[in-house]
Amino acid sequence: MTTATIDGNSVESLGGLNINADISLNEVNLEEIDLILISGGDGIEKVIDEEMVENALKRAYRLEVPIASIYASAVLLAKAGIIAEKKFTCMEGTFKYYQNIFSQSTYTGADVEVGAGYITAKGTSYPEFTIETCKLLGLVKDGKQAERMYLFCTGKR
Repeated sequence: MTTATIDGNSVESLGGLNINADISLNEVNLEEIDLILISGGDGIEKVIDEEMVENALKRAYRLEVPIASIYASAVLLAKAGIIAEKKFTCMEGTFKYYQNIFSQSTYTGADVEVGAGYITAKGTSYPEFTIETCKLLGLVKDGKQAERMYLFCTGKR
C-alpha cells in the first residue's frame, strides 16, 4: 500500500491521527495501482479546489482504476465528473452543504453506493464500505465471507 498526499507531507486527521505519506500525488503512477482509496471528513475543503486532485481522479477513472470514496470525499468525485448522472451517497449534511457540486448526480442516502468503477459511502458505514471495496478488488470469495467480515468490522464476532 502506498499513501500519497498532495505534497508528500504527513497530514493530521480531525481526530488527531497522523498519516505519513510515502509520496506526493504527482509521484503516483496511476498505471501501476490497483485502487484509489479516498478518506473523507470535514477537512475536505482544504483540497476541494486542488486541480491536481481533480486531474488525477479523472485520469484514474479513464484508466479504469477503481476509486473508493467515503464520507465527504464524494465531493471530489463530483468535481471530477466521475459521478455525473450517476447514483452516489455520503452523509446528508455533506450533500446539503455541497449541493451545488452534486447538482449533476443523484443522491440516494444509502449506506453505500457501488457504481461502475467507483464506490461512495457514508462515513458511518465503514464496515459496508470495507466489504464493497474488498469485493471490487476481488478479495471476497462469497457471501459467507462477506458476512464474517461484516460481523468482525462491527464487533459482533
